[in-house]
Parts: sequence; structure tokens; C-alpha cells
Amino acid sequence: MKRIMLAMVMMLSVSAAYAENREVKVIGNGTVIIDHDTNLMWASGGLDAGCNYGITEKWIDAVNYCRGLDYALRQDWRLPTKAELLSINYEQTHSALIAPYWSSTDDGTDFAWYVLFRSDYVTASPKTERNYVRCVRAYTVKNDNSGI
Repeated sequence: MKRIMLAMVMMLSVSAAYAENREVKVIGNGTVIIDHDTNLMWASGGLDAGCNYGITEKWIDAVNYCRGLDYALRQDWRLPTKAELLSINYEQTHSALIAPYWSSTDDGTDFAWYVLFRSDYVTASPKTERNYVRCVRAYTVKNDNSGI
């Protein structure tokens, strides 16, 4: 019983520390999550522009969508790598969807990797399949004029 309680306390401590290193901000036309552990700024998730309004896309369309995105007063968005998608804590980033999200990681052929949130399931699928989009960008105070 003591081991179970200790494990629960440790899990809560890790979760609290995780939450302390993330900020949710509204910037211009978008809501973002700044992850200070990975120095990434994420579109907050859901049905806004940073996630293509919840519309699924083929892989190349997802890549191009993020590249062309003007969101939260920034224009340097991109599709995240497989490793970056796996770094997301779903509850902290407002991602309620249990759905596959494209990564920019492909296998050099007709397949690209996606991550299924809430289960950390990672697999490759044909680039012609339609998966969800979540854009990301590098974040440092230096590269953000507003110093958010």
C-alpha cells in the first residue's frame, strides 16, 4: 500500500512539474502552448487555425498548411516531427481528440509517421490518408519580438 501511495505522489509531482513548464497564451489570432522544456510553441489544439480547424489532410497538404500558416502573429510554423508529437502531454495542451496527427517524419517513400494521441501509438501510413494537423514552431524569447 505504501508503494502505491508513493507511486501516486511521484506521478502527481511529475505532472505538476510538467504543467509548471508550460504556458497557455493568447497571442493575436491564436492560442498557443509554450513548452519551456522543449522550447517549442504549439498551436493549442482543437478547431482553430493552428490545427487546420479540425480538418484532416493528406500528408503533403498538412506540411504545406503549416508552412503557410499565419497564426498567433507568427509565420514560421511547421509540421512537427514524430519525436516532437510524442513530447506532448494531451491534457496540458487541450487536445481532446483521440485521433491520428501527422508528423513531418516520413520514411523516404510513400509513407509518413503519425501519432495517435492519448495512446502514444506511432505508426506509418500512406501519405494519401487523411490525418489531423497540429502546427509547431521553435520558441525562444530571443526569436519572439514580443518576448512572450
